[in-house]
Amino acid sequence: MGIKFAVAAEPDLVLALAFKTRVNAARVLAGWWRPRRDAVAAIEDVGERRAALEDLYEERNTLRRAGVLLDTADAIITCHLHLEMIERGWDHDNWPPAPSVPGRPLGSRNNSGRKWTGRLQVRLDDHLAVRLQRATHHASAPATRALQELAAYPNDHPDREELASQIITPGDLLRAALVRATCDMFPSTRPTPTQPPHP
Repeated sequence: MGIKFAVAAEPDLVLALAFKTRVNAARVLAGWWRPRRDAVAAIEDVGERRAALEDLYEERNTLRRAGVLLDTADAIITCHLHLEMIERGWDHDNWPPAPSVPGRPLGSRNNSGRKWTGRLQVRLDDHLAVRLQRATHHASAPATRALQELAAYPNDHPDREELASQIITPGDLLRAALVRATCDMFPSTRPTPTQPPHP
């Protein structure tokens, strides 16, 4: 079933993802899905046809998870999220469990003052969603603890902003995946959102 995420994002990038999804879906439909579906439809035995169709759906889902078939927004973002996490060294299962706390992490900045009006909605498979939540929690833990220690000081404490910039949320990584997924659709002069520092 997966876990659904909805995060604020740049509206032009959200539109670019929707466009890319439509283009990719049309290509996959014509070049991959339709020929295989037609071959399954030609199977005369009803039981064999049903089993072959189930196998075809499973193959499609497996290829989406592997980043081979990128015909849905979920598949595209999943592929680029894996790349982002690999680059950071976070794409592994060695993270300890993270507490389940609703809302934004303590001390995280609300989009760093950006006025993002777009909405990125994506469903990640359970395994990747848990990895994302654990990775961002534990990578941000040192800065979160330091901010807790500063709680007694005034809000204008010089270290507060620097520490807040080191807190990385699941939304930050999903936005980074969105930038990766759509960067080929914009001129190279287009500024990209500032990436949170790698711990």
